[in-house]
Amino acid sequence: LNHLDSLHPLLDSIYLETDYRYWKKSALKYFSAFPLEQHKKIFRTVLAYEEKDVIMKRDAALGLGRLKDEASVDLIIKVCEQESATSDFNAYFYLMALGMIKGDQAKKNLERYKNSSVTSVRNLVTGVLEDW
Repeated sequence: LNHLDSLHPLLDSIYLETDYRYWKKSALKYFSAFPLEQHKKIFRTVLAYEEKDVIMKRDAALGLGRLKDEASVDLIIKVCEQESATSDFNAYFYLMALGMIKGDQAKKNLERYKNSSVTSVRNLVTGVLEDW
């Protein structure tokens, strides 16, 4: 990865020590792209907390997906259902995360979106399930 994952120590301290939202969001986006085991707690907290920032939630779900954290499937599904209540499009990133994690429960949830009215969601689910 061309050593792009070397900022963990700096961003860990920034995330934990600052109240400045912009920096927290930036650190979380980085953690999502280059997740470490230690970030699972941060990702789960962002998803479980009634966080209003959907971008942070989506990044947290993708981080858990990249870590293939099966223990977080229920939490990802719960947030996915909340976010997709207004539109299936809002489920997209959570479905991506579930597709990375795999497992029976993740697959069952993905299958619920096979006939989505949102083309991008339908295409994502079809592709993920084909590669299962």
